Amino acid sequence: MLKNSPKFPYNGLTIILSNPNRFEKRKLGEGSGAFYFNNECLQPETNIYCCETRLIDDHSKLLPNTKVVFLLGQRAFHIYTGRTETLDEARGSPYIINNIPCIASFNYQDAVDPQNFEAKFNQEVIDYEEEYEEERDSFIGEKSRSKTARENYRFWLKADTKKVLRILENNGNIPMSSFIPEYHIYAPAKTIIETLQKEKGQDLYIDIETDIETLDIRCFAFNFNNSSNIYVVPVLDTDYKFAYEEIPQIFRALPRSFLNNTVIAHNGAVFDFFIFAYKYKIPIGNSVFDTLIANHRIFPTIEKSLGHCISYWTYEPYHKSESAHGYNNLSQAEQLWKYCGKDVYTMRLIKEAQMKYAKNDPGLLASINQAMKSIRPYLIMSILGMKYSEERRQSWINESDRLMMQYARIMKILTGDNVEMLISNKKCTKYFHDLLGYPIVKRTKTGASSLSADALLKLKLRHENPVIDFLIKYREKQKETGTLQFKEWIK
Repeated sequence: MLKNSPKFPYNGLTIILSNPNRFEKRKLGEGSGAFYFNNECLQPETNIYCCETRLIDDHSKLLPNTKVVFLLGQRAFHIYTGRTETLDEARGSPYIINNIPCIASFNYQDAVDPQNFEAKFNQEVIDYEEEYEEERDSFIGEKSRSKTARENYRFWLKADTKKVLRILENNGNIPMSSFIPEYHIYAPAKTIIETLQKEKGQDLYIDIETDIETLDIRCFAFNFNNSSNIYVVPVLDTDYKFAYEEIPQIFRALPRSFLNNTVIAHNGAVFDFFIFAYKYKIPIGNSVFDTLIANHRIFPTIEKSLGHCISYWTYEPYHKSESAHGYNNLSQAEQLWKYCGKDVYTMRLIKEAQMKYAKNDPGLLASINQAMKSIRPYLIMSILGMKYSEERRQSWINESDRLMMQYARIMKILTGDNVEMLISNKKCTKYFHDLLGYPIVKRTKTGASSLSADALLKLKLRHENPVIDFLIKYREKQKETGTLQFKEWIK
């Protein structure tokens, strides 16, 4: 069985792989993925020769003085920890197994492969896929959260590796947050109201859990940055009756608190702030902050879900799978309340870490602040709508339609009568790739060639072909027409 023992003094890190990749025939650590992992992820703090690298099928004892275990791949994570989360959900979160912290991430070869070549050319992976197909379906469950795009595997592998190295530097101890939360679930209404009314000039972290169909708030949780108290406030009980008689008074205290403090939520601009304003007529105030938008300004191309942000900015375990799937009994309700409180706790850790990261980059901090100032105006416009001229709208649509027809006629002349109109992705790929022989610039998840908007622009950079120019113009006008054919919300 393949195993790489440390050639230099052991640093305490054991790397466990789900399987050898297609390049690792004689020893582990071969191939482009291993090169990236060693040179970009492990270095400069350490290198692969100071670690032990083994396979998950190796049942020998860990080396003495092992401080951290790094699990690469779904199979290694599932077998080593016995957990049921998917790798998308679990990666980056610390788990304690046999008193040793471990973190899971993606296989290093998967991190550099643009497609899942391992499942095509690595027989061990093919065998695993067949053997674990039914079991995988059972432990993944009906809903997989925190999906990660394959093109971002490289980023997350590096981020997870750096987290492992920080734990290793801390002698195998997971860094603890200085903020230790005190949860108050179903606190007296008087306490909730007084807390909301007395605080001014603070950061108010808030999260809501709603009925997905009616948008009714089932509960909300909040915390002020000058306190360790996290209050979880049930709004509806499992019979959909008010959990407190004082719900009107609690909701009356919220806008005052929103006005006097900076309201912080994750994805609040799209969801939480909108629900408060649209469903409950509670304005959010002049000072707001959205940790999702802040993360987008810091890492524009990377996933921004709360689960991803937790894994990057904190050392907290993944909890996004702990939410109850129903709200039919007390057990499910209590599960949802605890989950809501954890969202607020981790959100505060994320926001503080983001600001610490951004304060040394004036341009980044200014960008974040600019985004936060835009939340309220866009929210107001979303709720109140905007004035427009129906005559101008129809004129614009008609002009776009006429231009689309002209662009289509020009393309037909350029391509010839034997080529079908380039009005679908399939017909475009058939013309450019099959007929003209242009190299494929993008593929879908299934491996089929694609000429989506970004791929078409890449094709234009590589080939001087007027058909591409007119196809881009055709799609622009098509998009304009589709956007302008909206349905009026309020007349």
